[in-house]
Amino acid sequence: MSINRLKRFAVRPLTGLAVAAILVSGIFGALLRWPRDASSPERILQHADEMAWLNNWFAAASEYKRAEALFKRRGDDAHALYAHVSELVPDIETTSAPVLIDQVAVSLSQPAAHDPQVRLRILTVLGMAQLNYDAASARKTWHDVEDLANQLHEYRLASRASGEQGILAFLLGDIADAKKRVARAYLLSRVLHDPAARVRYASVFGSALVELQKYQESLRWLDEALTIARRTHGIAQPTIAYNAKVDALSALGRQQEAQQLAEEALRIPRARHLLGQQYAV
Repeated sequence: MSINRLKRFAVRPLTGLAVAAILVSGIFGALLRWPRDASSPERILQHADEMAWLNNWFAAASEYKRAEALFKRRGDDAHALYAHVSELVPDIETTSAPVLIDQVAVSLSQPAAHDPQVRLRILTVLGMAQLNYDAASARKTWHDVEDLANQLHEYRLASRASGEQGILAFLLGDIADAKKRVARAYLLSRVLHDPAARVRYASVFGSALVELQKYQESLRWLDEALTIARRTHGIAQPTIAYNAKVDALSALGRQQEAQQLAEEALRIPRARHLLGQQYAV
């Protein structure tokens, strides 16, 4: 699928002024929130959020745990809940989906969840937990994430939430909405300099092409995802891209390259004992 074809499915792009406003508000908003004390729970939480934004939730989990303990000691229930829910994301790989979904959903009823930013984080984690278990519920949750993120001017998260709805739309058979949303999320990830989102949606396009047996065409997207991931410090391993490219290379008869890539893809899952990812590779 060419970039020109993708653009046909994208909605009207942001104007230059709108993009500038998003970037400037994000930069200055972050500067105003940064405390100077590196050991403060706010700074620890910020550091964890930076890692999580790159989808590196495993590395962020210990920082969220530290921040949660410090916020609890201070009596800051809202930030403590935000940190607690965030540290649950790695459990998606190892915990029963219904158990984790219930655990996250219950958090929405806590008084601290009335804080919009806390509620936004809970909904985000809930959508992630539901993704591979209940596509219809996950689609609704990501719709709620998109709405609330737009209200809070978190436009990059809103774009990601729309992209996740596109992936779920594809799983539910709504191909038109899937194409529109994922293409737009991919294009905005480039405009808004969001490498983790770009890796995810390039991986999704490449994986879909592998499923359609368009192996050679898929390599362009999968190579893009892997290249960006390799040059972006701290980003999570692009598991979808690795697995799809191994399949594509195998189908093209390039077995030695597929084997080498599979060994590379196994390093982190082996080190972190992520059996599901190991089995997939």
